[in-house]
Amino acid sequence: MVVLKSLLYSAAFLASVQRVAASVLKDGTKMVATYWDGSGSLSSFCSNADIDIFQLSFVTSLKSTPEISFGYPVTGAEIKQCQDQGKTILLSFGGETYQEGGWDTPQEAQDMAQKVWDMYGPGGATYFGGNAVNGFDFDFEMAMKNLVPFTEKLNELKQGHPNFLLTAAPQCQYPDQNLASVLTDHLGWFDALFVQFYNNPECGIPGGYARRSTEEPSSGLLGGPSARRSHLAKREFNLGTWLEQASQATPKSPKIFVGVPGSAAGTPSANMGYVVPSLLQTALLPFMAHANMGGVSVWEVGYATSNGKKAWPLPPEITGQIVSLLANPLIHQNTKLGLAQYASVNRGWQAIFEERSWATLRVKTGTPLNLDRFERLTNDPRRPTYIRNIQLIVELEPSDDAARAHFETESEHERNNQIFSDAIRSVLRIIMKWQANKSESSLQESHSPSKPNPLAIWSLAQIDSGEKRPPVLSGRQIS
Repeated sequence: MVVLKSLLYSAAFLASVQRVAASVLKDGTKMVATYWDGSGSLSSFCSNADIDIFQLSFVTSLKSTPEISFGYPVTGAEIKQCQDQGKTILLSFGGETYQEGGWDTPQEAQDMAQKVWDMYGPGGATYFGGNAVNGFDFDFEMAMKNLVPFTEKLNELKQGHPNFLLTAAPQCQYPDQNLASVLTDHLGWFDALFVQFYNNPECGIPGGYARRSTEEPSSGLLGGPSARRSHLAKREFNLGTWLEQASQATPKSPKIFVGVPGSAAGTPSANMGYVVPSLLQTALLPFMAHANMGGVSVWEVGYATSNGKKAWPLPPEITGQIVSLLANPLIHQNTKLGLAQYASVNRGWQAIFEERSWATLRVKTGTPLNLDRFERLTNDPRRPTYIRNIQLIVELEPSDDAARAHFETESEHERNNQIFSDAIRSVLRIIMKWQANKSESSLQESHSPSKPNPLAIWSLAQIDSGEKRPPVLSGRQIS
């Protein structure tokens, strides 16, 4: 892991690492935390001595029943294995695809806090077979309703478990508007903050937003001409502000981690916060002695491990043959994962296999209508570009033997038509969000659900300037 080692050394992180989760944030040791979003199995990274904290990302739904969206499955046994190797495992809530915006009432927020405590934490860890994570992390990137009662309840629950951590990942603007309700007046509830100094040129490390920042400086601690041209001291890199606020917080004084991308590919566009290790060193050294300095937080372990390595060490022709062989359905006919399992090998494979596995998407609406999971999974900007066909299955009202003994009544007919129409509209509304500013869509009726034929097929013709064929939406009524 070239980059994490470089971060470790260049930022003077050569102190002895305390490997006990109970005191992971209670001494002066500087540490490396990294988010893991499913780029390979978790256990495959836990043997790396350069990583102290893993943030599993993300829990993307906190309504009714919490829902995890990992790119690769995680078992309780893996979590325990990593913990036995001295790793601290945090479970992160939110992320870019989280769209719920909190809870309608304080009671709903507190009930959800209790639920995640019971499912993932010391309240039973039922989701992970009794193996509780070491803490919860807030990575909410939208305005949140009733976040204070949610956080207050978790803080109350953890009083009996002093080693359980509560952390947050704010943007570097102080205060982060999405987390301001808890960070402004309740900063002392948190054990650590993983402040995101990337994708934020107004408060990030300035060299990460200059064109020459992706070039390794040639000499000297200050990084040579490239680093000097970044005008480090003249930009509003506000790490000092966060450290000062943390030092004044009560009852706890949280550690501050500097959030950086693991590679230039870890940001949505070029020059949005990635800095080479020598420039990171220049930025962090003045703050290393601060009592609240926790270390570095890296997004994401997959980017960090592939940084400096060729994504495809094999010739493209050989790679193509391997992919074609693995795509043979006979290879994975006895596994539920199918092609999806290969997407976790590395970032290059993820793009290739997701393009195949997402080409045809089967969507079942359920009763009552709920397309939240479909919307969350397709919120990743890459995935909609892979989709060519959507098979929409619309569930109508359930019918018993008595109902099947007579023809559909007029009221039943109207209700079923409404269910079908609502499902079509909901799917189209989601699809329209994918490229709202780049394309126009038109609904073409092939067979109306109001006609006697029980099979109704609809299609969506997507007008796209790209070379790929447009996706086609087809659906059928079932009762």
